[in-house]
Amino acid sequence: MRFRDALAADIDAVFLNAEEFAREIKFNGETVRAVIDDSHAPFDGAAGDGLADMSGLALRQRTRVVRTADRLARRVAPEQRVTLDGGRWTVASVAAEDGLLVITLTEGYA
Repeated sequence: MRFRDALAADIDAVFLNAEEFAREIKFNGETVRAVIDDSHAPFDGAAGDGLADMSGLALRQRTRVVRTADRLARRVAPEQRVTLDGGRWTVASVAAEDGLLVITLTEGYA
């Protein structure tokens, strides 16, 4: 078995397994399994959960990793406004990586 084949098999069996890493989220009204990866958010600073941008608006960042095969009804693109578990967020970036879609979101708050 090639490494890429083993990785593809592990996406469902390990990474997106609800008993291991994944949980169900509501993304734009669709329920999908995702890996929650907020631990490496660059906005984590002295404020704890956010950082003020240059306009003085405080920002929060979240990263969600979903399976590319779980085709979302609407294509996700940077600067698009989306809902995540009922909250309104802006897509900061989207990257396809080995069968997974890495979506980084930001949210302004006061």
